[in-house]
Amino acid sequence: MSGAPRPRRRQQARLRHLAALLLAALAVLAVPAVRADQFEYVQLPDAQAALRRLQIGSVVHVYCAACGETASRRMTVRSSGIARIWDDPRGATVYRSPEGRAYWTVEVNGRAIDLAYVYVRDGRRWRNLAAAVGLQPVEVPIVLPEAVTGRRWLCGDGRDDTEREVFNARRDPCQAGPER
Repeated sequence: MSGAPRPRRRQQARLRHLAALLLAALAVLAVPAVRADQFEYVQLPDAQAALRRLQIGSVVHVYCAACGETASRRMTVRSSGIARIWDDPRGATVYRSPEGRAYWTVEVNGRAIDLAYVYVRDGRRWRNLAAAVGLQPVEVPIVLPEAVTGRRWLCGDGRDDTEREVFNARRDPCQAGPER
């Protein structure tokens, strides 16, 4: 009789071990979801506050530390705006979260941006745009470290999928023509 509980204990220990492994695997799979698209969809007051920080002609830095980028890319704000998020791009139904909230996206040069990965000038430093409007991004520096402040320029707009980078130009080398 003393031998019967031992196999049961081993089986329970194995199940606990398997459950711990499963939880660890799920945690690893969930990490990329936390890092990506933190503040691409925001509520209207946050979108409006971000838009006020994105002046036409100003330069911003695009940098995703969580994505493994080693240097930021500069981009001149040629156009900016906000757009509502729709359930279906062809329909008129506004996307709503399970809590019933409607969301907006901020666009720079015709392309939606994630506020957590854009840095705006704040005196002599580059401040995270999400943090600047009162949001709390995770795994991103609040102030862009000088060591990762890149000299590459990000050109292109949202109407075409061509983004090209220009290296080491002191001023904006991107073509500044009228909107297409």
